Amino acid sequence: MLMQEKKKIEIDEREIHIYNFEILDFIPPFIKFKIKCSKGNLY
Repeated sequence: MLMQEKKKIEIDEREIHIYNFEILDFIPPFIKFKIKCSKGNLY
């Protein structure tokens, strides 16, 4: 929704832990991936 309205949001920087990073598909210039990370992340 925010992208359609071209609005920018500010997010405070914080430390996170990435437990797993898996590339699901890669067809340049697009990549599809899955990340398992610590709580409190927006994405």
